[in-house]
Amino acid sequence: MVSKFWVFLGREAGGLHQAAFLLGFFAFLSQLLALVRDKLLAHYFGAGAELDVYYASFRVPDFLFVTLGSLVSLSVLIPFIIKESEKSGGNVRKLVDSVFTVFLTVLVAVCALAYVLLPELLPRLFLGFSAEQTRDALTLTRILLLSPISLDKLLNEI
Repeated sequence: MVSKFWVFLGREAGGLHQAAFLLGFFAFLSQLLALVRDKLLAHYFGAGAELDVYYASFRVPDFLFVTLGSLVSLSVLIPFIIKESEKSGGNVRKLVDSVFTVFLTVLVAVCALAYVLLPELLPRLFLGFSAEQTRDALTLTRILLLSPISLDKLLNEI
């Protein structure tokens, strides 16, 4: 069963419509998994300061990845893929690799900038936090800033 799932994930999409359908399906699936994650966290930790710090820490890295990812996929990648696939099918993979390389470089730069600016930014974003909660949120956010970079690297490998 698991091997069939990996084979399904590893096969190439038959066309742009199938790729868009798969992207939509996995976006929906990720939202369902996020709902399950949030329910489990609320069940085990309860509605309290620790969970507030986690949610606050998760916001900045998630915002950066979603914003940059949406910008790249909607405004850059999809129109170029359509144009390139109409010209010749062989250069599409090279184009996608180039775009992912640029995207990773920009993402690393933005995450590094966020890392430096976080001590000034977090107290303004999350006003109700105590000094200890802000310090914990800063540490956790800095750790979570690695997740967009790791996720992009993983997507580039696929």
